[in-house]
Amino acid sequence: MCLAGNRPFSLYYANANGSDNLLSEQYTSLANVHVHDKATQGVRLDIDALIKAAPADSDIFVCGPNGFINDVLKLSAQQGIDSERLHREFFTAEPIDHSNDGSFEVEIASTGQIVSVGKDESMLEALEDNGFFVPVSCEEGVCGTCITPLLGGEADHKDVFLNDKEKAQMDRVAVCCSRAKTPRLILDL
Repeated sequence: MCLAGNRPFSLYYANANGSDNLLSEQYTSLANVHVHDKATQGVRLDIDALIKAAPADSDIFVCGPNGFINDVLKLSAQQGIDSERLHREFFTAEPIDHSNDGSFEVEIASTGQIVSVGKDESMLEALEDNGFFVPVSCEEGVCGTCITPLLGGEADHKDVFLNDKEKAQMDRVAVCCSRAKTPRLILDL
């Protein structure tokens, strides 16, 4: 996207050892692409220094293992980078703690139908059991496929797809893994 649009960017690709490098020569030969091999360089990529060195209006895109992504997000937040400028793609989600989950209801805005969600089932399962189709892919809150407009109630967001500001807006919810903080959520279905 940046190459095609002739937009400036820097790409930092970190791996544990050189045999893990999946970037093709087409990209590794570019001056603004930097491959960091921990095995040969002896140290982990200095994420903090890279974020500090980035232009003030930079957007930051990160994908990889959860620990790496969480480090980038934490260090970016510590440096005052707005969450709207942080873009991430997790490979998998951390295990979700459902130990305090309770039952709640989902109201379908188009029909007024009430769907009960048991403490041991997902919103997605309850919706499907009642004949509602919601597109889904990962079923762990990573991909965003199941994000559904939220018209009322307060969601207990358990996904890693929406950022903090998006979660605070309470206008969308990942039905595959999120719960409710209020007795009822109203979905735009």
